[in-house]
Amino acid sequence: MTTLLEEKYTAEKQRFIVEAQELLLFNCWSQTLLESISQHCGFDKDYHYLLFPDGIREVVEFFENWQDQKMMLQLQEQDQIVQLRIREKIALALQIRIKNIPKLIHIRNNAYFILPENIFFAMKMAWNSCNLIWYYAGDTATDFNHYSKRGLLVSVYLSSILFYIADESENAVDTDQFIDDALENIINIAKLKNFAKLPELSSIPILRLFT
Repeated sequence: MTTLLEEKYTAEKQRFIVEAQELLLFNCWSQTLLESISQHCGFDKDYHYLLFPDGIREVVEFFENWQDQKMMLQLQEQDQIVQLRIREKIALALQIRIKNIPKLIHIRNNAYFILPENIFFAMKMAWNSCNLIWYYAGDTATDFNHYSKRGLLVSVYLSSILFYIADESENAVDTDQFIDDALENIINIAKLKNFAKLPELSSIPILRLFT
């Protein structure tokens, strides 16, 4: 059960992140940016350290999780309108998650994520988003497929972001097509994996001696 203080901090974090999305259009992630956000929110000096003790990384993580939550809300609204197949659900989720964010903010995020000390953190954020998308699509796998599906989707997600940044088509329809084509590619990979199963040990002549 949350306390009034926790609810207050959550509300102020949300306010901080909303303001961050506006200021990110003109600034990169930095301590100076965090100070500017606090000032625009009317917070006391250094109050952001109380909201986000771990600094920029915690702010970025909260921002990414916030975008995931907005994606899920839109998907739930979509489900009330029409039922989609699994692949259509994944494509729609990727379109919403990627296109909800202005290109300049994707550029700011990428500039932060590609720093050597942030590579694993970036993969964690991408994995979390793709994990949510798979669960939304109805995936309940707990075996190796759980990881292979998410790993393949992470590659589609990250490449689609880069494509979207450079996409000049109206309403970014080329990005939608890129996502569809990329999903088709990983489906073909999955099919190939099913056909290219490793042989049983007993079927390999030299190994029969050891079975």
